[in-house]
Amino acid sequence: MPLDILKPTRFIQAGYSPVDGGFDKKEKQETSRERAARHSQERRDELTFTESDEQRWRKNRERVIAECSRKIVFYI
Repeated sequence: MPLDILKPTRFIQAGYSPVDGGFDKKEKQETSRERAARHSQERRDELTFTESDEQRWRKNRERVIAECSRKIVFYI
């Protein structure tokens, strides 16, 4: 490479197009109290039993009882 050719000294932003809306949109950041309250509510909701849970458990109980009653063999 010949020494008399100058290199570009600054960045050329060829083809740059800004993001739609740019970075002007400010998202509201969640405070630590709000985050703790949300996590607490999510845990509470997760531990609350619903009717569908009860139905699923009832079906599983019936299935297990039926399987166990078929497997019982008395050895004399």
